[in-house]
Amino acid sequence: MINRKLKLVFLLGSVSLLLTACSSRQSAPTESLSQNENKQKKNKTISMELARGKISQSAGMITVPVILKNTGTNSTVINSNNFTLKIKDQSFKPFTIKGEASDYHLDFSNNNTFNNTISFYLGSALTRQELKDVQLFYTMDNGNNIKAQVNNNATDQKYLTTNMTQNMKHIGEYYSDIIDYKKQLKQAEESDSDNLPALKDMFQDNEYDHFKMWVVLSKSDPNTIVIKVLNQSNTDVSIPFDNLEVVDKSNVETRIAPSYRNYYLVVPYGKYAMVSVPLQDKVDVKSEPLTTKVRKDNNSSDFFDTKKSIYPIETVVSSNSGDINELFTLNPSTYEKSQIDWSNPVLDIQKNEFKSTVEISDYFALVYSKKKFKLVGLNKDSTIGDIEVPNSVTPSRVTTSDPTQIVMKFKDLSLLKNYPHIVLKYSNNTIMKVK
Repeated sequence: MINRKLKLVFLLGSVSLLLTACSSRQSAPTESLSQNENKQKKNKTISMELARGKISQSAGMITVPVILKNTGTNSTVINSNNFTLKIKDQSFKPFTIKGEASDYHLDFSNNNTFNNTISFYLGSALTRQELKDVQLFYTMDNGNNIKAQVNNNATDQKYLTTNMTQNMKHIGEYYSDIIDYKKQLKQAEESDSDNLPALKDMFQDNEYDHFKMWVVLSKSDPNTIVIKVLNQSNTDVSIPFDNLEVVDKSNVETRIAPSYRNYYLVVPYGKYAMVSVPLQDKVDVKSEPLTTKVRKDNNSSDFFDTKKSIYPIETVVSSNSGDINELFTLNPSTYEKSQIDWSNPVLDIQKNEFKSTVEISDYFALVYSKKKFKLVGLNKDSTIGDIEVPNSVTPSRVTTSDPTQIVMKFKDLSLLKNYPHIVLKYSNNTIMKVK
């Protein structure tokens, strides 16, 4: 979707869920092995159990929480591309965006449990009947397909235990680390200390601060959030959904829906991830600004914001909700002012043309309607004297963090030359001073 310099989806059903694949060939045992040892060696297996939780839908994308358990005696590797979603005669692979690395391969030892959330792009929403036809499969290395059982509310919670995330940094711990690091760095700088805290020394990762997270709410679907993560650190990060909440300007707190609180989003280092997650209540999207808060662990009752971190979680309300490819877009009026810069205005009255340079430094693409741009001539007392709307604007959107020249062509700009001041507006918001 976006190409930039930052180069800027499971509850186990029942104990009887046993889906076992055939063992790979083993070499013949030697005469020195006991009969029991022979049997153990011959029975080395790759066997898995798979279950999925409730499906979430948003902007043409559906999200599925999954539990994958290694019940065999051999270790293997989890390959994200081995998940397949099937709806009758159609098959879908996990959702990816061009230019973004989101596939992963994780070591999967026997008796380990993998708890993650995976998204698939369909381009449209499924009806209730179509949701009943959804099936999730995982293809093992030996080619056998495992079909996911569907969880229910009576599932024993012990089957949600995941030991794959124990060695990962949980989202609340991560932001707590970064806030503390930033505080120590500031104290050292204020005291003119030569011993500035180093990320490598504190976290064994010199890129530990390179983690970004966005939370988007659609005006048309305020019961769901879409989470986007870019993990450019060297540390695997997991996001327990139970440890997130959205807070509006009146301090109304909205947590993740109970059906998702036992699940995780796993983001290995160097990877992107995007999922939609249901909320327990509808959020008042008019009560901006919205803030996404985290808590350090499940035993903590306090959620904290990430504003004091290096890259705080961005929480944005979007009106572009028809498709996931449009959700992460903002227009010139809604783009955070600190993340967008307009410069180099050039007005050519004779050619009926206006040019300017825009540079964005956030993940969101810049989109606009030519009818909402206006060159406005102002009198000396700042009253409006003339308004000109462009016939064309190119390019139609900006998706790169590189400086981009925008060219607007008009029918006739001759009247503008008579005004002492000219500004460029978008939806009645002043974007930049032209003259």
